[in-house]
Amino acid sequence: MVKNFSLQEMIQIRNAQSHCLLPDIHELSGEELNGNTK
Repeated sequence: MVKNFSLQEMIQIRNAQSHCLLPDIHELSGEELNGNTK
């Protein structure tokens, strides 16, 4: 399954992956820092 992606497709895929993988970590750490320290 090898496809030649255009640069824009690569950026979209990378953004989609980072949104899928990272939001839990960022949201949890952000809410914990803001909520627990005050």
